Amino acid sequence: MRYFALFLVPALFFVGCGEEPQPDVVPVVVSEVVPEPEPVVVLPKLPLTMKMIHALNLSSQDICNLQLYTSHDIELQRKIPASSSSIDNGVLVVNNEDKILRMVIKKGTPCIAIEAEDNYIVVKFSENFTLTFMYTRGKKDLFLLTANKWKNGKGSLVINEKEYEAVGTSGQAYLMLSKKDMDNSDEKETIIEGSFIESH
Repeated sequence: MRYFALFLVPALFFVGCGEEPQPDVVPVVVSEVVPEPEPVVVLPKLPLTMKMIHALNLSSQDICNLQLYTSHDIELQRKIPASSSSIDNGVLVVNNEDKILRMVIKKGTPCIAIEAEDNYIVVKFSENFTLTFMYTRGKKDLFLLTANKWKNGKGSLVINEKEYEAVGTSGQAYLMLSKKDMDNSDEKETIIEGSFIESH
C-alpha cells in the first residue's frame, strides 16, 4: 500500500481560486520644505563707562532705558545657623550645623537700571532683587559691584536687610551694554552752477 502526502501552499491556493495577485503598494512620501529660521543677531557687548555716558550725553532716564548685563559671575552666599537638640540616654545632645544659602548671577545676565546717579547705578534682576554698581575713577572707568570691606576678592553687602558675602569673581563684575552703531546720516548734494559776467 502506498501513501501520498498532500501539501497545500497558501499562495498557490489563492491564485488557483481565481484571485489575481495584487501589485506591490509603493508608499508616497510627501516632504515639506521648512523655511530656515532667521539668524539671530548677537550684538557686541561693551563696558558701560563714564566716558561713554559723557560722549553720548546720556541722561539718567537714558541709562534706565538701556538693557544692561553683568560682565562676570556674581556669587552671593549667606550662612543660616540651624541648631537642633535631642536627648540620648538622658544626655542632651546639641547639633549645630550652618546651612549656606547661595545665589549665583551668571555672566551676561540681563538687568535694568532703576536708579542712575553721577557715581552709582542701581540695577534690578527680579522684582525684589537689586544690586548697586559704583563708578570707579582711574584707568578702569567702570561701574563695579558695590560691597563693603572688600578683602581678598570677598566683600559683604546687604540685600533685603540680610547680609551676604560676595565671593568668586564678584569683585570683578561690572555693567555692560549692547551697542549698535547706526548710520542715520542723510547726505544731500547741491550743485552750484556759479555766476558769469554778463556780456554787453
